[in-house]
Amino acid sequence: MTYLLYTMRNIIIYDDNLIRKQLLPLTYTRPIARLRIGITTIEEKWKYWLGEASYSWLTASYLQEKFPLSAQASNVMIAGNVLPSAALARQVLSLNEGEAIIDGELVVAFNGKPEDFDNRTFARTIAPAEKPVCINHLYDIFEANSRAIATDFSRLTQGRTSQPIPHSTTVIGDASQIFIEEGACVEGAFLNAKSGPIYIGKNVEIMECAAVRGPFAACHDSKVKIGAKIYKGTTLGPFCKVGGEVENTVFIGYSNKAHDGFLGDAVIGEWCNIGGGTTEIAVISLGGLVVQDSIRTAGDVFTSDIQYYLRQQHNIRVGEITAEKIKIAVGAVIPDLDEAPEPFIVRGPNLMTAHPVEATIEYHEIAHCLDKSIAKIETSILHVLESTPPELYSDIVENGIYLSGGGALLRGLAKRFTEKVNIQFHVADDPLHAVARGTCEALKHTDHYSF
Repeated sequence: MTYLLYTMRNIIIYDDNLIRKQLLPLTYTRPIARLRIGITTIEEKWKYWLGEASYSWLTASYLQEKFPLSAQASNVMIAGNVLPSAALARQVLSLNEGEAIIDGELVVAFNGKPEDFDNRTFARTIAPAEKPVCINHLYDIFEANSRAIATDFSRLTQGRTSQPIPHSTTVIGDASQIFIEEGACVEGAFLNAKSGPIYIGKNVEIMECAAVRGPFAACHDSKVKIGAKIYKGTTLGPFCKVGGEVENTVFIGYSNKAHDGFLGDAVIGEWCNIGGGTTEIAVISLGGLVVQDSIRTAGDVFTSDIQYYLRQQHNIRVGEITAEKIKIAVGAVIPDLDEAPEPFIVRGPNLMTAHPVEATIEYHEIAHCLDKSIAKIETSILHVLESTPPELYSDIVENGIYLSGGGALLRGLAKRFTEKVNIQFHVADDPLHAVARGTCEALKHTDHYSF
């Protein structure tokens, strides 16, 4: 009698240290393969193509407790930043002992002893069956996301039947390119699948009047708010909630974008609250609040204003990171500064041709595009002052009003508010960290402060 002994493959998904650093801050809390691109994470893609095996991780030492390593005498090593395909997976599964798949300097896969992998001692090197898609930088995630959505859509929906599209939902394009999982609610929405597929996961809610253009993916339990405009290349990870305008952005999971502004060409990690930023105006006396107001106009909205302005005036698309850099470099709220910052050179794709272009941004342009948002804050300040008791109002006039937070760093902000309100405004020392330092002091003396 003959017995066949089946040994399960031991697969280790490893992080290249240099690439991991290039993907910070997202990789501070997870291995590279736990990043989401398309509909699923890189890890989930590899597990689909490689099938049943024992999987573990080789990543930063402080992450190994949560993502343990299980090494054996012989292992299959997989680069966590590589997006697998059917051809590449077949090649990995066919590797003999000591063989490695090499793409430039990157070891895509290796089958053999741990010491041989560490020393890069390979019996034979093989070129990839096809050029792999690699995630080496943060921008690679959103640049490759549309294609990844299309690929995942084909894989996840093959041979399956979508839930019916409700009659109240308007479909543009091929309805077969729209897949709705069980428990999803899509009523009164607009779904445009002309430019790519639309995947709506389990228990997802696409609220009425939301307009979605594929390629788009909403993973389980995520929500698209009323009237939201979602453009191609966008992925919502599990339990995300999104409103306003979003384009070519990946939410890894458990995050919100509350404001109605624009967000594009970005990657959002877990447990992020985009648009949660508010401007708080308060009168404080004897350690307690006397009058206060809160408006959802703050740094995130300023960033969206800059993105929108560049799209409209310079016909150039920039991401949230670039808009933030512009805000820091030439951000201003008055058109005439005593000390003008150097112009900022921004580069990005032309909206019409997609060709790379550059534009020179002056501070007075930013002052113009932020004007409406700053005016909303001015209105809120006046509202609080109108509600302030007279005995405290006189103290405010004498001592002035202090600005804290990152927004206080906008050039000319104190001067503009002073001229508008006719009360002297001051910028706090180290305004970016003032609130955090104040919170620390308050927590040290909870007996003196009411929370």
